[in-house]
Amino acid sequence: MSLYRGHAIAGVAAYAAFSLGYLAFSAFKPVRLPIPLLPSDLKSALICAILAFLSSIFPDVDTKSKAQMLFYRIVALFILALIASGSFKTAALVGLFAMTPLLGGHRGWTHSPMAALAIPSLFTLIPILKEGKPTLEGLPFSTASFIGYISHLWLDGLLFRRGKRKRG
Repeated sequence: MSLYRGHAIAGVAAYAAFSLGYLAFSAFKPVRLPIPLLPSDLKSALICAILAFLSSIFPDVDTKSKAQMLFYRIVALFILALIASGSFKTAALVGLFAMTPLLGGHRGWTHSPMAALAIPSLFTLIPILKEGKPTLEGLPFSTASFIGYISHLWLDGLLFRRGKRKRG
């Protein structure tokens, strides 16, 4: 188990390492990769880094902690920005979504591999539902969120668990 700072650093570092590896691979590959796993502009890249950070601490916002306080402060600023830009429905959805960890106990549903897949996939599914047709617009955001989230589970020892060794 790691403190929120360790989770946050690991999430952002894992996303940065993935991004650099992806860029290096695509630079040496003669054909560009058809799936956009990284953002194409600086604003989206910054949003992806913030998503990796928030997703890396998201599983621990179900308890009163520094991670919870920081997460909700950032989410509140984001909601205010959405309201200022007139995106009221999105602001309401973000607020509702941000409260979901409080519906379970610590190390409950937020610490499951299924949640690590489901939560980030929303960043891809919502644009598809909004557009009414297939789009990969949200895939870079899902990728950043997944990497941040999965780094948390890995640090907590919840991935790749080995069974207890039998003595004898």
